[in-house]
Amino acid sequence: MSEQQRKRKVLILDDDPDVLEYASVVFQDCGFDLLICRPYDDLDAALAQHPDLIVVDLLMPGRDGIQVLHRLSKVEIRCPMLIVSMCGPAVLRSAQSVAKLLGFEVIGFLRKPFYKDDVMKLTDSLRKHEKGSVELKRLMDSGRIINHYQPIIDSQLNRVIRMEALARFHHPVSGVIPPGELFRWARRLQATEKIEETLLTGAIHDAMRMEEQGHRLPMSFNLSAETLGAPDFPDRLEKLCRENRFLLSQLTIEISEVEAHRHLVPVLSSLTRLSIRGCSVALEYGGAIFAKPQIENFPLNELKLTPALVQGSIEDQDRRNVLSAVVEHATRLEIPVTAVGVESMEQLGLLLDLGVTRFQGYLFSEDRQFDSAMYYLSRAPEKLAELGMGPVEQSRVSNGY
Repeated sequence: MSEQQRKRKVLILDDDPDVLEYASVVFQDCGFDLLICRPYDDLDAALAQHPDLIVVDLLMPGRDGIQVLHRLSKVEIRCPMLIVSMCGPAVLRSAQSVAKLLGFEVIGFLRKPFYKDDVMKLTDSLRKHEKGSVELKRLMDSGRIINHYQPIIDSQLNRVIRMEALARFHHPVSGVIPPGELFRWARRLQATEKIEETLLTGAIHDAMRMEEQGHRLPMSFNLSAETLGAPDFPDRLEKLCRENRFLLSQLTIEISEVEAHRHLVPVLSSLTRLSIRGCSVALEYGGAIFAKPQIENFPLNELKLTPALVQGSIEDQDRRNVLSAVVEHATRLEIPVTAVGVESMEQLGLLLDLGVTRFQGYLFSEDRQFDSAMYYLSRAPEKLAELGMGPVEQSRVSNGY
């Protein structure tokens, strides 16, 4: 069946019968098959019909769209979302931010009352999303999804203490595709685990190659809840490290607070099992889900402040207050804090004043392919000295083997 012939399924979540009737007519006129569900009915049954698009109204009788988004975050959503509202631009931007933090892809908004032409315009965005998923499947087999590497700097030791592997998708026309978009496509194809385990194996191999060239550095790798929460994952990871003669204690597994929230029990179980075996654990904290005290529930070796918290901290007093409170709390728990997305000397100075000791970001180095990362490591002492971080030891010094 061709792209033009295939009818897409739209799942409309609403409690208002009038809205449902109106939306049903418009979406049917645009060629969609309808799936209708009240937000607190059996969502699993509705999602099992594999909708191509989910429509959520921000204002419904008795509850609001943000509550619905949180309800949806507890199940696996692999299709894009459309938000309907009569609210102003500020509320729409805020709703989109919430949706993104919860792991959804919002392809657009419809302001009430909306018409057929409005929906048809958004169909183009949906078509691009579907094309991206097909392209990902094709390029997965061509080896264009690779690891880049970015250093993590310790300001007390004045040197690189670890490298983080970052998934990058090299598109032949568009260039490097951001990881958020890459993994949205991967989830839609149910290929997240396959991609992550392939990249994790590559990162371990590259860590051993770095050692052969004189740079003995631990490696960080970010995982999704799908991969990390699998019951057999700790055993598979330990076996992978053993087969490659790479110490599990030299690996840091990172997960975002959003991902941890999505499957809290299996994720926490796996992190605890890995920690028992000597693997380090880092939580990427952006303030979206967990309150500060809940950090204590994780076997953390590191708390990573996301770019969303770090960037804009110079101009935004509220953001500085959040940063200060989080760093103070982590310090009381004796958990080292790493600030990610550091791009300026002003940000670095502020973070140092707040008590942050580890840094990652373009101020120090962009993410690089393996050979370029090796060149950076060879010049890291001079680069850090240029930033006023003093005479530094070579990053070739052993870091715990």
